[in-house]
Amino acid sequence: YGHLIQAAIARGRTHGEDLLVTIARRAADHVCEAFGEDGIRRVGGHPEIELALAEFARYTGERKYLEQARLFIERRGHGTLGPIPFGAQYFQDDVPVREARAMSGHAVRALYLAAGGIDVAVETGDEGLLGALASQTAMTTARRTYITGGMGAHHEGESFGADFELPPDRAYSETCAGVGSVMVHHRLLLARGDEHCADLIERTLYNVVCASPAADGESFFYTNSLHQREEGTPPAPDRASPRAASSLRAPWFEVSCCPTNVARTLASLAAYIATRTEDGIQ
Repeated sequence: YGHLIQAAIARGRTHGEDLLVTIARRAADHVCEAFGEDGIRRVGGHPEIELALAEFARYTGERKYLEQARLFIERRGHGTLGPIPFGAQYFQDDVPVREARAMSGHAVRALYLAAGGIDVAVETGDEGLLGALASQTAMTTARRTYITGGMGAHHEGESFGADFELPPDRAYSETCAGVGSVMVHHRLLLARGDEHCADLIERTLYNVVCASPAADGESFFYTNSLHQREEGTPPAPDRASPRAASSLRAPWFEVSCCPTNVARTLASLAAYIATRTEDGIQ
């Protein structure tokens, strides 16, 4: 539902409300009804609904969507998913959001969760939550991020490694994690004015997000390793490629999140170019 709602917001802001926005509203209302304060006390397996609901609250002016996003953030980390393949850390369900030291588990999930948490903190004025997420992001950037801005050291679980575990030839550094990092740091830049966030956005856009598509726009990196020991085998042009099968760009993937994430990021790139304060351009 999260990406559906985000697409509807973009549609509504650029073309006005239509059937897509109506469908997204019904989906968001269903989520609030099913998972509200008196509903199912669970969280989604892949964070995205949190930041979508927070943004939908901004778009509609209806606070119930923000409250539902807040509930999802506060429920995370309490084991509500129960016994689950890959374990609780993979899904950021092992430590409450406010208590985590750094991002861990599946990198894209962790970054999307942080982005949603920052949105909730800003809209509710929760300085404690914002401070916790800013601290986690700073720790992750300092100790679990490649020089390119890439995040996620492990192929197994597409996850963060331990502090300073950043092997160049086994870097996973998923393109979607690069997009997630841009989302998180842009939110912190707007919320706190931290200049280093702008620097990391630029570094990640150049070296991860914009490096993913080929010059002709017809193939993409899913992963972004820093060192390749052997020449990869070109993927078949007429079939979906495994995520990191050859370390070469492929036309499409069995899980197609990265090409579409690159497309939506480049389409909204103008929003990341500059920010301003009352004193002018930052």
